[in-house]
Amino acid sequence: HSGKDYSYTYTDLNLSQYGNMIYKLYPETTITVNNQSYKVSSYNGHFTPNAQNPNLIPKVVENNYKEGIGLVKSVCHSVYGTYNFEQHLESYSMK
Repeated sequence: HSGKDYSYTYTDLNLSQYGNMIYKLYPETTITVNNQSYKVSSYNGHFTPNAQNPNLIPKVVENNYKEGIGLVKSVCHSVYGTYNFEQHLESYSMK
């Protein structure tokens, strides 16, 4: 995670045979998880297929972090097909 550095980008080279996956930090936004609102920093990865894979579609991987809590919600998509999964915060306790 890039902290609060909005100029930082990360290129995931593990997907280079399929296309480009570039992660960057986006301005804070509010999301709702289990009827609870969180102001989060979104560190998202944008996948763009390369010319050798015209059958693939662009996709976005979402990683939403709340300062003091950590990961609140993550959504990931498969490169091929329509499979995706979501992880999200169920509860937390600040002591």
